[in-house]
Amino acid sequence: MSNPSFSNIDRWFFDYVEGNLSQEQVTKFEAFIAKHPELEFDLNNWKSSKLQPIDIEYPDVDSLYKTEKIKTTSLYWLTGMSVSVFVVSFLIYALNFNSGAENSILAENNDILTSLDQKHLEINTSFSDISTIKSNENGSFNAISPILNNSIESRVDQGENPVSLVYEKKINNQQTKKDFIAFNKGVDYSVNNVNANNVISSLSSLKALELDFIDDKLKNKGIKLNSLKTKESNKKMKLPKLLSKSLKKINRFMEKDLALNNTRNHNVHLPGLTHLDANYSSAGDVSSTRFKSVTRAQWLGKENQKLSNRFSLDAYSKVLRSGFGFQFDYSHYGNGVIQDWNTSIIYSPKIAVSRSFLIEPAIRFKMGNKSLNASKVDPGQVEWDRNNLQDFYTTGSPVGNKLWYRDLGLSLLMHAKWLYIGVQADNLLRHVDNIYSNNIETPNKSAYHYTAYIGSDYDIPSVQMSFSPYFVYEKKGSREESWGGINMSLKKFTFGGAYSSNNNYAASVGFTFNRFAFTYQFDRTYSSLLLSKSSSHQLTLLINSKLSKSSRRYITL
Repeated sequence: MSNPSFSNIDRWFFDYVEGNLSQEQVTKFEAFIAKHPELEFDLNNWKSSKLQPIDIEYPDVDSLYKTEKIKTTSLYWLTGMSVSVFVVSFLIYALNFNSGAENSILAENNDILTSLDQKHLEINTSFSDISTIKSNENGSFNAISPILNNSIESRVDQGENPVSLVYEKKINNQQTKKDFIAFNKGVDYSVNNVNANNVISSLSSLKALELDFIDDKLKNKGIKLNSLKTKESNKKMKLPKLLSKSLKKINRFMEKDLALNNTRNHNVHLPGLTHLDANYSSAGDVSSTRFKSVTRAQWLGKENQKLSNRFSLDAYSKVLRSGFGFQFDYSHYGNGVIQDWNTSIIYSPKIAVSRSFLIEPAIRFKMGNKSLNASKVDPGQVEWDRNNLQDFYTTGSPVGNKLWYRDLGLSLLMHAKWLYIGVQADNLLRHVDNIYSNNIETPNKSAYHYTAYIGSDYDIPSVQMSFSPYFVYEKKGSREESWGGINMSLKKFTFGGAYSSNNNYAASVGFTFNRFAFTYQFDRTYSSLLLSKSSSHQLTLLINSKLSKSSRRYITL
């Protein structure tokens, strides 16, 4: 069996539910479902449709058996043969009807042409006596008697027009008759006025009209015959080519199976952010438990260097129809003058509006502690958050060394079949962040942190390739920046990059396996404290559990 795709997914559904797949095929199928979560609805329906066998014991089974009566099969055999012969004959007739009809028309036209040629010769022969009449142009009506039979002579004796009798004998075509009458209109052909000149004139016009008619008919029949032959030839040549091209296009499309989709597994290149930091609603987006570790060395070797480790764990609960996420962060600034520990919990219910449209609100509660090493304080400025400068004890000495804080964040993520859109707001409580100053009367508060992003995935299963473009907007304090980037994969190899409106950039490369992924990211960003750009390095490790075989459940409106 080929790899799962949208063109054969029903077959894979059936074999998966019936247990007909090998372990390797099961892995391929589950990976495909993970990339296309909208198919989980169909998988759930397939599972629900499977009936389990029920063992029923009937007390008196023997009473259900009856002796089978042997029936004569001759009638059935003859009926079957008759029906088969009829069906075969009908198919042969249907297939050859058009060609048979056209061949019949061609044969008929050939016969008509032969007949008209013969008619042309007869007319020339029948009117050959005109030359005899011309030799005696002043003669009486008896001069044309050689071309009239006895019956015509007797009718002339009874007073009928001799020329009209010739016309009656010679002309069979209705249109030629009309033309003949019009040609001789006004001529007196009574017996007393008949003479050789009148007869000669009438017979000459009759011959000319008959020959013109035959010539026109020959010409028209020849044109029609040639047209039929041309159409028959063109049809035989063009139809196979057209069918061949159409079939090739269909096959090419089915083999490549290109499709926009939404894998619900989104990554961004924003410095220091995981998928959960970019949007909390990403918790529980996939049907497996994900553990992610991000180790970052920002502006290493500079006075404002910042080392951090971020750990996150997110999973989906089928019972609660929601996603959950947990985060733990540790950051070390400068030479250890400021350190931060914090932990967060995320709750994100999954609401299905339709089969392919999902709304995921989320709330995150964060609690942490910042500590200050007073012995390392060097008055001036610090840059704890990128591009957000803080005055650092320029008016006095520290009065404490620990600061506890808590805050809330809200997010909303909308998943459609082909794209996703998310918005987020953090630090809604604006917790006190006064570790940088001894000003108690007007303490410093954390700044709001807003993000919004949109993206999609484009998958090419035939070559195991995909690329996922995205756009992110971020604002925190004095930092306002937009990022446009893309993630790409080719089999197990992944790479990507992003560029910002502030001319910062980032690039990544890594490897992805069924339950493991490793990515290295390099970025170069501007520092407000250094007044220049500096390099940072980031390592990401992802470990995910085996894909859950149970179908996801969503809250429905």
